[in-house]
Amino acid sequence: MRFCAIICEYNPLHLGHAYHIRRTLEELKPDVLVCVMSGNFVQRGEPAVKGKFTRAAWAIKAGADVVLELPAVFACAPAENFALGAVSILSRIRAVKHLSFGSESGDIDRLREYSEKLRNKDIKETLKEGESYASSFADADFLSNNILAVEYIRAIDRLSSHITPFTVKRMGSDYNSLSKGEAYCSASFLRKALSEGDFDAVKKHTPQYVWRELKQASFDEALFAMACHAILTRGPKALEGAAYVSEGLHNRIYRAARESLSFAELVEKIRTKRYPSSKVRRILINILLGVDKELVESAKGGPFYARVLALKKGREDVLAEIKKDLPLIARSEDYRNFSCPALEVDILSSHIYSKISREKVNDFSAGLVKV
Repeated sequence: MRFCAIICEYNPLHLGHAYHIRRTLEELKPDVLVCVMSGNFVQRGEPAVKGKFTRAAWAIKAGADVVLELPAVFACAPAENFALGAVSILSRIRAVKHLSFGSESGDIDRLREYSEKLRNKDIKETLKEGESYASSFADADFLSNNILAVEYIRAIDRLSSHITPFTVKRMGSDYNSLSKGEAYCSASFLRKALSEGDFDAVKKHTPQYVWRELKQASFDEALFAMACHAILTRGPKALEGAAYVSEGLHNRIYRAARESLSFAELVEKIRTKRYPSSKVRRILINILLGVDKELVESAKGGPFYARVLALKKGREDVLAEIKKDLPLIARSEDYRNFSCPALEVDILSSHIYSKISREKVNDFSAGLVKV
């Protein structure tokens, strides 16, 4: 059985994502398309627009056969760890032969070349000079939206993985574009349209099974209260050990939590040139989830597991194939047979997301979702 993988968030799934899935299936013709998807909190440091089981069902309807969860320890991380965590899971599934991803470049050879350049580039030095992670990676003639694509290739090389990378050129608006003039818009644009109540735009750029389940919502008020509680009760000393916190930022975070009156103000008071808003939001989510530096490093070494979020009906054979290589968590009873700190964070993230979104997201009662 030959698997092809896609690492995704689908926050929300839009027509560009559907195009990528379709092209992947047409070009590579795999027996199985497996998605590794961020759970309830995503790489931008935000709660997802819908819970992980809903978004996983969207992926199945778009053409995937099975959706596995990317542990929150990796999902709410910079591009390097995000890619490394997902590729580490996929590399342990021997049936996975290809990893397909979108890129602005669409040129796999150039992406490989750029990945090779970065082996000799000291990112730490540019960070010390106050540059953001993204700025450290982007040449003037190479769009920064290729960072994740390059990181997937770097992770494959770093792990000496058997997986072959494959890229599909991104169509329409770029990854972070807020423009609605293209046939394929970005997820960033859709989240903005959703927050502003522009449902016509959302309907135009998403499959019917997606827009019917979306609604205008803001999680910021609840997220602000919970994040401030986590910050203020732990105190500045404990915050020093939080994931991705360095060089006195813990004091800045604690002070901002005492002085701010909204989530936007909290982020604004913390951010700097070196710590842009996206990085600050990731740090705040990691504090909320109790993820510290030690857990991030230990999680890179495993143990790894396959938490199944959704499965295409009739494809139980796919689970049997994955189970040959990874502990499989598909039903509530599976939690009794496997436990690790990263999985505990996933469970906690569901409880917190449920309170923030008022959407029932429960790992133990969901069972095996079949679509």
